[in-house]
Amino acid sequence: MHNHEREKNEIHRFLKIETIDKKRAEAYNHGGKIHMGKAAKNMKKVTALICIFTLFIALGNGMACSKSSNSANSGQTVISSNEDDYETDDTESEDAVSKTASSGQDSQTTGTASGLETVTVGADDPVAVVYLSEDGVTSTCAVINLSGQYTVAPGIYKAITGFIDNKAIAVTMDYSEYRVIDKNGNVLKTATPEQIGTTHDFLRGMSSYYSEGLLPIYDGQYYGFINNDLEVVAPLIYDEFLAYSEGLAAVCKDLVWQFIDTQGNVVIDLGIYSGCSSFTEGLAYFFKFDGTNGYMDQNGNCVIASVESPQEGFVTYQGQFSDGLAPAEVTVNRASGGNNWVFGIIDKQGNIVFHLPADTEDGIYMQMLGWGGTFVDGMYPLMTSTTFSATSYGFIGTDGQMKIALQTVWQPIGYYKGPIYYNYGDEADANIGFYEGLCAVQPFNESNGLIGFIDSGGTVVIDYQFYHAGRFSNGLAAVCTENSAGKWIYIDASGNTVLSVFPGEDGTTLYMTYATDFE
Repeated sequence: MHNHEREKNEIHRFLKIETIDKKRAEAYNHGGKIHMGKAAKNMKKVTALICIFTLFIALGNGMACSKSSNSANSGQTVISSNEDDYETDDTESEDAVSKTASSGQDSQTTGTASGLETVTVGADDPVAVVYLSEDGVTSTCAVINLSGQYTVAPGIYKAITGFIDNKAIAVTMDYSEYRVIDKNGNVLKTATPEQIGTTHDFLRGMSSYYSEGLLPIYDGQYYGFINNDLEVVAPLIYDEFLAYSEGLAAVCKDLVWQFIDTQGNVVIDLGIYSGCSSFTEGLAYFFKFDGTNGYMDQNGNCVIASVESPQEGFVTYQGQFSDGLAPAEVTVNRASGGNNWVFGIIDKQGNIVFHLPADTEDGIYMQMLGWGGTFVDGMYPLMTSTTFSATSYGFIGTDGQMKIALQTVWQPIGYYKGPIYYNYGDEADANIGFYEGLCAVQPFNESNGLIGFIDSGGTVVIDYQFYHAGRFSNGLAAVCTENSAGKWIYIDASGNTVLSVFPGEDGTTLYMTYATDFE
């Protein structure tokens, strides 16, 4: 599983070098919530399987919808793009044009910094946001292309989100102004912290949830949303949230989960003590306090209902849909008596199209790994386990056939989402998968072990050597090589170092304290 201690150490290091107060730390600790609230996930089976009174007790033991729940989704933050109202001329995308501060352009509108060259990229060219430091004490943000050249130079921004339709939201080094910028650093919109309603430093902690042109904001206590015109679309009143997906975001206030649209209007109200996932392919998993659970459409209508009592073929939990199929846990009868939860696959009509047998061998059974995940490249991670521990891992396909046989050499893990992103328990596994043919793994049953990569045949092709690892995108993956110092590099699919250090002003050298995917 994901190394929780390493993530906490990384966060503590980040908090130390940035001199962040306790309330700011709470914003960072919010990361990791992508499908449903932590206690909501603890309740997901309880609501469907036992009486309301027992559910209420379970809720009392671990109440959801608090800002400390920090649960994760698909570990998969849904990041997609629907905003297309900004267009840029990309005629220079093939032949990048160098520009420097000596060109006479205003450094705060062009993204240049004194003495540092930047290049121009097209709107569709891949770029990555990197956090750079010379001494490990202070850091700044920059944007680079696949060659490691700056498109937005360091020294201007403290934090920058990823880009969606060539728009990112950035905050200046002194936190005095928020800006919408393009990949070349051109400033499209500006707003003060007072104009967006919070002076709290939230951007780096919320950047993983910038989705569909909407970004969560935080005031130290409550959450809201702004769009990429820096307009407030949802006020700072919510205790929890899920990132926007398919035009809707799930939000929780006073233990009540609702879905809001891109204007902040409530379109679905699930009531108190409820839970849900984000929408994928028009459907979202939900459960209510009265025990109702299943999948609903974007009008809030239940279109796939789970039965109210366990029986053969009873679906206890559903993942997210991909190409019309979703992983699920299914209750089936055991030959030795009783029943067992095993891995299954359901379609969008709620039919169980496949499930594994209840018994693989005496006392051991196969089940899905993690909650809220989805098929990636047609594969999903499985494990066999006893009551208390995993005994092997493998990958299964949408056809129910094992694509990588069960083995005890490695265990798959989800890709790293950032130094301010907590993966809790099962949610850490939700973004496990093969990206550009490679999947991050650790040695079998060594949750604190170093990280390597396997290919689609299950062979370790990049040895265990990293403390954190992102996913491969555009041929490169960001990995952490020195955990205590927080040093990151980019590697290629052969494990070779491609990008590591960058030029600073006055001939200094900057290293990466965190690096994002190229997108």
